[in-house]
Amino acid sequence: MKEASEKSLPSEGKHRNIGIKLSIIAKSKGLTQNEIALRCGVSRISIHRFFNGRTELKASDLFNVLDVLGISIDHEIENSLSGALEGKSLSQDPIYRDVCRILQSSTRQIRKTLFEQISWWVRSLACPDSQESTHRIQQYVREM
Repeated sequence: MKEASEKSLPSEGKHRNIGIKLSIIAKSKGLTQNEIALRCGVSRISIHRFFNGRTELKASDLFNVLDVLGISIDHEIENSLSGALEGKSLSQDPIYRDVCRILQSSTRQIRKTLFEQISWWVRSLACPDSQESTHRIQQYVREM
């Protein structure tokens, strides 16, 4: 097993918080540091240090961790790219942020119901571009 390329970080900062937040997500999904390390091809100690905010992972290892946790940043990149081309980022839109806050504070059942309704609505549009989004939403609902 390779040792992930690591770099010491100051005790505070954005990078430290990312590891800690991903650690919480991993625990909520019942994944151990050892399982994540094995699936990502890095050492358990690298995952441990990253989750505790003591080091950062190289980009490819971080993307593997995100993948194992079921987190895709492709959507956020697409939103930012779209926003850049249109002159604004969707994530900077106050309504978008409000909807995200509401979803985060909702119960699991409410989120599931909302996503099922969104999925139905998108399917009813019969738009070929929306098929991938519908599939992701349906997958998310199944995993809830």
